[in-house]
Amino acid sequence: MPTPPSNNSVDNVFWNIEDNLLVGKTFFKDALGESQDGWNLSRIDTNLPCEFNNNRESWINFSYFKDNMDPSDRLVHVVYITPNENNIDDEESEYFIAAENWKPIDVNNLKIPLEGALLIAERAGGTDFRTKYKNDCFIRIQFWADDSEFGNSWRFIYEPLSDKKSDQFEIYVNSNNGQIH
Repeated sequence: MPTPPSNNSVDNVFWNIEDNLLVGKTFFKDALGESQDGWNLSRIDTNLPCEFNNNRESWINFSYFKDNMDPSDRLVHVVYITPNENNIDDEESEYFIAAENWKPIDVNNLKIPLEGALLIAERAGGTDFRTKYKNDCFIRIQFWADDSEFGNSWRFIYEPLSDKKSDQFEIYVNSNNGQIH
């Protein structure tokens, strides 16, 4: 049996996507006074320090959409979670002429979750990038569901914190089969 950390600090807790989604769901219910019924998850966007500070992201955003009665109108709700600041916030927008055909993300049916996709990205060059910059970098992670070439893939962008912003490593990991692009 694993030994629990001696420090009760929240910094020792690994918050996975499901944990953060539960926080977002609770936020919808308690802070906004509504359920997530009818809202579809459309995008996941997060930032992870390269030193994997206990696998704790710097922030994570979930974008949800709901089509209104008028098919050309769409409500978008973004939940911003910043765990290391114990902060959660939201923003709601209304888009007219919803030209894009957004598809919902079914997190429960992702064959390759974020943690598995990150391991694939690390093996495919992410580790080399982090080593090159001595972990003085961050990893931007995004996911959205659509029919584009990279749709339904985890997108990883490794960037240095230094002035060499043009030097980055970008890779897509398909959430269905683990193939890299």
